[in-house]
Amino acid sequence: MDLIGNNMGYKEELEELRNVIDITDEVILNSIIMRVDLAIEIGVLKKEHGISEMCQDRRKEILDRVTYKSLEKGTPTYITKNIFESLIDQSVELQQMILSGKKG
Repeated sequence: MDLIGNNMGYKEELEELRNVIDITDEVILNSIIMRVDLAIEIGVLKKEHGISEMCQDRRKEILDRVTYKSLEKGTPTYITKNIFESLIDQSVELQQMILSGKKG
């Protein structure tokens, strides 16, 4: 995927690509913050309703969707799967802390 023109020299092109990465990182960070906030809301909802189990079907659903979309886009699935496994694990840990009354 070529995001910038080919009329630039190496250093200019590298700098431009790094600028695009910085913008992308900001989008990713904002998405992670939103996901954490939602995981907190789910943890609070589960606590209010006395639900303590974590849904393995949901984990599989997310990982299957990520794998499929990665394959569609030609992105190595091990990268996206590892990232999402970590996001899910952190969300579960956060929810378990909420359910047990511990602070993060």
